[in-house]
Amino acid sequence: MTRYTPIIITSARSSEVHRILGLELGADDYLAKPFPVPELVARVKVLLRRVDAVAKDSRLETGHIEVNGIGIDSLAREATVDGAHIELTPREFDLLHYFVRHPGKVFSRMDLLNAVWGYRHEGYEHTVEYAYQSVAHQSRKGRG
Repeated sequence: MTRYTPIIITSARSSEVHRILGLELGADDYLAKPFPVPELVARVKVLLRRVDAVAKDSRLETGHIEVNGIGIDSLAREATVDGAHIELTPREFDLLHYFVRHPGKVFSRMDLLNAVWGYRHEGYEHTVEYAYQSVAHQSRKGRG
């Protein structure tokens, strides 16, 4: 996947025509000289945040997510740990996918049953624990 590089034009030409022309030719921003350096830094940070957000959205749309060495390809339904493929059942994959899409969050068993199993589970809540332990075991195997 190629990464988009934002373009900021810094120019001594400050007329409206030049600014519009620069933007229409593909620049993401146009800053006329003289300008304060902190303003340029702020504009660069804003553009980089946008690029990161677009890249993240693009990875989600294409089905590729990676968090802390765990890679998920939701279209191929494959998972990797530090680049090594791990074997998961369909439900285990769904559980890992849910965790990767919500990094750092804590869920109750019922939350996971509702979100991953997709229904209000009336039976044995420890089904989640079994699936989680299996995913954790596979992940450790993947890390060697």
